[in-house]
Amino acid sequence: MTTVISVLGAKEFDSGKTTLSTSLILTLIKKGKSAIGFKPIAGHECIEQYDFYLKNIQESKLYGHDAYFLRIASQTKLPIEVINPVDVMTKYNLKFEGHYSNIYDNLGIGRFSFYEKGKIKNVYYYRKGLKDKLCIKLLNKLKTKDEEILEISSFEEFLGLHKKYYEKSVSSMFNFIKELSNIILIESFNDSVYPAQQVEESKFIFVCNLNEIYVYEGKQFLESIKGLGDPFLLRVKDINEKIKPNYTFKLPLLISTEDEKQLEKQIKEYTFELEKALDQLKLTNNVT
Repeated sequence: MTTVISVLGAKEFDSGKTTLSTSLILTLIKKGKSAIGFKPIAGHECIEQYDFYLKNIQESKLYGHDAYFLRIASQTKLPIEVINPVDVMTKYNLKFEGHYSNIYDNLGIGRFSFYEKGKIKNVYYYRKGLKDKLCIKLLNKLKTKDEEILEISSFEEFLGLHKKYYEKSVSSMFNFIKELSNIILIESFNDSVYPAQQVEESKFIFVCNLNEIYVYEGKQFLESIKGLGDPFLLRVKDINEKIKPNYTFKLPLLISTEDEKQLEKQIKEYTFELEKALDQLKLTNNVT
């Protein structure tokens, strides 16, 4: 049986989700578990994550920082699209704030990936009239692949694509890795409470707030958010005064960084402290 853990962020940016998620995965692997990170949906901006934009150009792929580090931590050779089935690259850095129109207004290129009949299928899309040179360069690289690429011209079409593909994309990849791992760790999008329906399978919900981690028992947490509004639009700030954590853990103070060596150093510090927390939660027992 596969155990699911979800990691949410107390802030929209720089709450430490990826550092905590990668540290949790490495700690679980150290304890003999087969753990894989899963980022249902990711968003990134091509200049802010320029190093990853260059990787995308080189590999003719579309992914960002979070998926890359989750894959490394998981010590897997699975394609990155399995780790991160839905990705959106924007022209400018933006705040989500629960409004998908913000993403569409700054849309560069998006991707939905599916696991079907033993193969991975990608569907890419971009906004009609795209003028950003970096986005156009990557789009031209993607067009050389045997993949479906769609042009959209309205916010309604953007929403229509997500209604058509999002759940199918996330479910197909989640079910695939469920057969491969003892533990799946779902990393949320920004400070979203409910990035995908698979969060409902969580045994524990971790909310990361720099050097403080709040842990909720999954069923209790999910029961508590019912009635608070559309779960897909709920943000951590909407629920943090209404639900009390079952556990609170202190960690070394996180320094936000994009530097791989600095991130590796922080992860080592985190894994040492997280062993105690995971033991208390009985997630490192011999039988999961």
